Amino acid sequence: MFEQITDKLDGIFKKLTGRGYLSEKNIQDAGKEIRLALLEADVNYKVVKNFVAEIEKKVEKLIEICRSQQAANLELHHKIKQLEEELHVKNEAVKRQMEEKALIRSRIDKLLARLEETNPS
Repeated sequence: MFEQITDKLDGIFKKLTGRGYLSEKNIQDAGKEIRLALLEADVNYKVVKNFVAEIEKKVEKLIEICRSQQAANLELHHKIKQLEEELHVKNEAVKRQMEEKALIRSRIDKLLARLEETNPS
């Protein structure tokens, strides 16, 4: 009898695992299958009812945690994108400054060269 119930529960959990996403329907269907498997094994109805209710509460808490994690991850992703954009803008500004400095340095060198040509020592 325990083997039978173990096999049924293993089958139910195997259906749930390996999916990228669990819908509420998947979870509800699994709850029904667990309830049915326990009742078929002659487990007391009240025990089954309480057990499934307890599982549903835990699943709801896990879903809530997962959703909050997804929201936090999304917020973190947006902040990272913002920082990347700011860094890109600052890098572009630094590049422009370096190019301007190089241009000014080049013009100064040309002016100094002209001065040396006109005023040989």
